[in-house]
Amino acid sequence: MRRIIQRIIPVLLILTMLCSAGACSSAGEKPAEAAAEVAEISMPRHDSSEDLLLLIDFQNVYLPDQPWQCPTIGQAEENTLTILNSPYAPDYVLTMYMAPEAPVGCWVRYNEEYADINADEYLCDLTDAIKPVANGENLIVKSTYSSLDSEELQAMMNGKKRIVLTGVVAECCVLATMMDAIDLGYEVVYLY
Repeated sequence: MRRIIQRIIPVLLILTMLCSAGACSSAGEKPAEAAAEVAEISMPRHDSSEDLLLLIDFQNVYLPDQPWQCPTIGQAEENTLTILNSPYAPDYVLTMYMAPEAPVGCWVRYNEEYADINADEYLCDLTDAIKPVANGENLIVKSTYSSLDSEELQAMMNGKKRIVLTGVVAECCVLATMMDAIDLGYEVVYLY
């Protein structure tokens, strides 16, 4: 039975992620308000020192009117900053994608196809809303979908039990990171 549950949980997390792009309650509540209400009712406080909040790729290329715009990025930024300003905020790390100088595998074609975006410093930079919470110690540059390809990030995860994920884009970088974290044995919580 335990083995079945261990196989079902990642599938449920993936389905939740893929279905959450426009998630709001039917009453028109903002997702953050609905989540806070549920958290107060059903979730006891726990030791946030066991958690690592991973903020994935809040970059300008995903802003409205940009090449890879994500319509809900503004709400995601607002929700993320609410969490970080909470007295219960866990340790956190930000990631951002930057094209490698010598890509390998599928990244060769990917970086050729999107060379104009990769060369645009503004598009690759963190959004203005998220930039203030980044510092030299908590920003990881990555060059693949999964943030866990970074040995530096894996070292920051030592001693943590839960990886809490949010960011851009659910079906690519967030999903790849989630699957790798599950494979490494972490409990994963996806925020949307």
